[in-house]
Amino acid sequence: MVFSPIAESITFAGKLLRKMRNSPTNRNFWRELSRTRTKLQRHDQELACANTSLERSRKRARGGLHMHLRIDIVTRPSLRTGTFHGGGRSRPERGGRSI
Repeated sequence: MVFSPIAESITFAGKLLRKMRNSPTNRNFWRELSRTRTKLQRHDQELACANTSLERSRKRARGGLHMHLRIDIVTRPSLRTGTFHGGGRSRPERGGRSI
């Protein structure tokens, strides 16, 4: 059986990689690498959650106080108010209920 130089180098690289993974010192290296990768992924998830919470609080802070342009009084928007139009009547949403 005749191998090409490229096939021989690929085979040699595969054998070397298996040997490196199975040696006692490198086993610890791969184990530690796996632990570190897991810690980094967990840390990334925590950061994403914290960033989401921060962005939500910023949005709430921006929407906290509004100036009413016609009357010049400070009003706080209620989360349960419906959409108003026309003569101040609430527009019925789903099933006649305003959201």
